[in-house]
Amino acid sequence: MAALVFRCSAERRTTSAVQQVFDAAGKPSGAGRVEEEQIVARLVVFHSASREKVASASGMVQVDPFRAADSSDPLPELTGLVRALMAKVLEKLEERAPGVLVERAPGFDYLWNPKASLDFSLEGKAPLRQALESADALDQELLLDARVRFFHPALEPGALSTLVRSPAGLLVTQVREAADTGLRAGDLIVAIAGEPALPQALQRALRGATGTTVPLQVRRGKQPVEILLPVR
Repeated sequence: MAALVFRCSAERRTTSAVQQVFDAAGKPSGAGRVEEEQIVARLVVFHSASREKVASASGMVQVDPFRAADSSDPLPELTGLVRALMAKVLEKLEERAPGVLVERAPGFDYLWNPKASLDFSLEGKAPLRQALESADALDQELLLDARVRFFHPALEPGALSTLVRSPAGLLVTQVREAADTGLRAGDLIVAIAGEPALPQALQRALRGATGTTVPLQVRRGKQPVEILLPVR
């Protein structure tokens, strides 16, 4: 089955200019150099089989050189820009194929634990999990904390701590009263129809025929539980 490939590129640009300086009386007293930094980013979506460009978006954002560094996201301006570009691209894709990108409501709210991303590696580079194995316990926790906070920047400290200490998967935070899912708040979905528990795997499963069910492997406390999630 063909898929869409999202490719993002970014460039950091610095511009400088000479600006005249005035004293308190408004008289010229010299000149100073002013520098500004911008990030220019572009997001392109390709069809994986034909390599046809399906959609694209680009934008620019100013970088605050005086902003305090944040270990969870060293460049939040770029993060915000990419999110905005992603929203634009998804709008364009929705125009081309109405209804295809609409998310199916699963009947519960969840948080994705991004620990599975620790196994991802760029060509020629070791995955982050290998770096974690050589770090002490405190450094491991700090690295995991930063990774989770990157994906969930507004998460409350208590929920963040729970997510950092739980295995990879989807942590159920709330079950809607009208939804007969068989799940409970606090359940950890570790597999969906035999696949790793990722948000996209859940959406694929929910696009099945109405009236069918999706097998979920769940960890409830320390006990493994098998649940059949109905497709509506």
